[in-house]
Amino acid sequence: MLEIITTMIILALGVGIYRIVKKSVNTEINMTITQTEGDLLDLFSKKAFSAIAHGCNCTNVMGAGIAKQIRGKYPEAYIADREFVAGYGFECIIGLYSYIDTKNGKLFNLYTQLLPGANARTTYIRLALDSLFIYYTNSEGRIKIGIPLIGCGIGGLNYEHDLLPLVKDMKSTGLYNNIDLVIVHYKTK
Repeated sequence: MLEIITTMIILALGVGIYRIVKKSVNTEINMTITQTEGDLLDLFSKKAFSAIAHGCNCTNVMGAGIAKQIRGKYPEAYIADREFVAGYGFECIIGLYSYIDTKNGKLFNLYTQLLPGANARTTYIRLALDSLFIYYTNSEGRIKIGIPLIGCGIGGLNYEHDLLPLVKDMKSTGLYNNIDLVIVHYKTK
């Protein structure tokens, strides 16, 4: 609970966060963004990442897309989703996250949409990714995080015009220099 409150306070500070985070990162190493093809959950099971994160709506269903796959393979993620929303309320969690620890690393449910369907917003994705990256800001060493094309499937956004420019802009801030972000384009074997 303290971690969630801290994240909410930091996000509420807005511009002031730049100074807080900037002092605690190594500015000589930049955030990296790479892209690969594959199955995010398969790669995670092979420990290709320290953590994975996916976009969720705030209605506690996890009934379609990669969220449905995660619910089936990691039912604890669905339980964390339900408990988090029950604790804070539907409209209060946008831009935040819940997570579980697995044998492969952390799995984050990023709250990037209020409702299911084609209504993803880059603003909400940005808030959730900021929350996630802030979680790791003071970690020792580099953190490799795998994500799918958040908001670009069922959510209705376009990868080239929406998600990719968003993460490139996040990189340009210089705030998250210990993050190695891997964007996984789904492809079955």
